Amino acid sequence: MEKMDFLEACIDEIALEGLDGITISALWRRLENRAGFPLALDVDSKIYIWTWISRSLDLEMFELPTARPPLVIVNRFQHICPETGVIMETEPPEEIYPIAIVKDVPERGSCATYKARRKVTDEIRDEEGKNLLTLAETVKKWGERLVMVANQDTREFSIYGPEMRPWKDMSNIQYCILERVARFKKR
Repeated sequence: MEKMDFLEACIDEIALEGLDGITISALWRRLENRAGFPLALDVDSKIYIWTWISRSLDLEMFELPTARPPLVIVNRFQHICPETGVIMETEPPEEIYPIAIVKDVPERGSCATYKARRKVTDEIRDEEGKNLLTLAETVKKWGERLVMVANQDTREFSIYGPEMRPWKDMSNIQYCILERVARFKKR
């Protein structure tokens, strides 16, 4: 895999979470598992990454009504039977993204908290993209109730790439299935 620009990789990970969005801690977990991510994820680099992603006008920030459970990433290749070499079945982690198709809005995708979440982007950055809160202040204020959501064009680009845009011919159900598959397939 080519080395990606760190900001592009971060935006891609956020976009791949779909309309549900991603918490800050889940983003760190995704980046730790992303092949070729060019930065270490120590305290200083997380602050640096936050400074840039929180400025991105391709992202919006939302407060969830309740904290999202932690993201658990299961590597099925860590569960191989030593005698047979076959991947063993494991208990799946808690589903933190229940399917709830969003209808009749310009956004497409699945998000169980779409109507209940509150947009807080203007508390995190101003209209020009200047940061209003540090990473520590943001985590202290919202913790696991804050999610970052990429705009529709950015989410589609992460799913399809630059050449394809077939979603206009898809039903909402088809798009939600594709969004869900992309969340796991591209990782």
